[in-house]
Amino acid sequence: MSTAARTATPLARRILASPSMVYIYVVLAILTIWVVLSSLGSVPPVLLPTLGETLQQLAAIVSDPETLFANVGATAAEVTLAFAFAAVAGVALGVVVGSRTDYSRAYEPLLANLNAIPIVLLYPLLLGAMGSGGEAKVVIGAISAGLPIAIATHWAVRGVDRDLVVAARSMGARRLSTVRSVTLPAVLPGVFSGLRTGLSLAIVTVVAGEFLSATVGLGLQLARAGESFQTAALFAWLIVTAVFTAVMIGLLSVIQTLVIRKVNA
Repeated sequence: MSTAARTATPLARRILASPSMVYIYVVLAILTIWVVLSSLGSVPPVLLPTLGETLQQLAAIVSDPETLFANVGATAAEVTLAFAFAAVAGVALGVVVGSRTDYSRAYEPLLANLNAIPIVLLYPLLLGAMGSGGEAKVVIGAISAGLPIAIATHWAVRGVDRDLVVAARSMGARRLSTVRSVTLPAVLPGVFSGLRTGLSLAIVTVVAGEFLSATVGLGLQLARAGESFQTAALFAWLIVTAVFTAVMIGLLSVIQTLVIRKVNA
């Protein structure tokens, strides 16, 4: 075996086992199952269109960028606002509750119980109070996303090794330096884990709100296609929503990498 072949094999193995390839494998598996089921007629067409019909509808959506970007933009704006409010409030609340043992014992069970409640049930009340605009969706999205962010931040703060903090302070490190060199590197992975969960919930909640009341947005398009039994269009908008979700989470992952790299530098 040549030297080039020996060096290429480990590289190929690393590529095939990379996280990006795992997502590709999942997508290929889903598409294969989709094609098989639709070809065999195991599922009625009203429930599962063919891949070709869905791709035709997807092409029609993409070929109308004005409609596409209007709906994606509306949902993106509401999700971004909801997530921003949730991130600020959730991280702040988590830091406060996690900073002291008595606060943790008193308030962490309350946060966990509130997080178990389907917050989207409050949406009809918010519609009555705020109207059918985007405000209600932003509020319900922020509440839904903020609770898991607060819980994750709380546990991240509680998980900081106190001995390391004491050791740093005993060696003359000031409070700000201790936070920069000890606390932040320990807390950030847990905080960003909560942020990823919160972002996912913000997207789901906002899109669900658009199902119920909206004049534009991905949820509205999904609702219209479903109500009219246009299954191919429904699946096409589902693909658009999945891509939108992947982009939003990908942007958060990029921010996480940059922040952690900056803190650890």
